[in-house]
Amino acid sequence: MTDMRTIATLALCIALIAPIAAWAQARDPLNYPLRQYAVVLTMTLLGGLAGWYAKVRKGEISSSSLFALIGEMTTSALAGLGSFFICDHLGVPIGITAAVAGLCGYMGGRAIEMAERALQQRIERLAAKE
Repeated sequence: MTDMRTIATLALCIALIAPIAAWAQARDPLNYPLRQYAVVLTMTLLGGLAGWYAKVRKGEISSSSLFALIGEMTTSALAGLGSFFICDHLGVPIGITAAVAGLCGYMGGRAIEMAERALQQRIERLAAKE
């Protein structure tokens, strides 16, 4: 039973990724202006820096830990760029997109976990319909 569910989940993932791959070919991220990436990355990294500082103030991490800072900034960049591409796909204006990227940068890993949970729930709903 578990093997069939795993196979169905993988098939659904592939089915969901195929349209995204086709869209990605039509809208090449390498054709975006550099200033657009600069705005989004600046907001994302500022959000990551704010998230890191909040964790330092709460005592969750040490302020002298360079690895924690690099980890926070990397995670915030991933979350922010992911939100940028999603907002761009939905046609959200760049000002709002930059704000969303900054908030996702602040959330960092939590934003990625939320997206993962939402995608998993959608896959489970689609699997239940079949």
